Amino acid sequence: MIAKLSALVEVSKLKIKSVLNPFSNVPIIDPCSGYMAELTAVNLSWDSVYRYRHMPKEYYDD
Repeated sequence: MIAKLSALVEVSKLKIKSVLNPFSNVPIIDPCSGYMAELTAVNLSWDSVYRYRHMPKEYYDD
């Protein structure tokens, strides 16, 4: 399937999508899942900083 390129259109020309269609929520869910992945990575980083705070300096230089 070939993806269509996005283009700017007037609001009045947009189609009204049903909220009952599971595919109509995909554009909303996709950025949220990316945000959650980034947040998880940051949380893991801070967890390792706190958990291994008593390690020697050479540990952090690596």
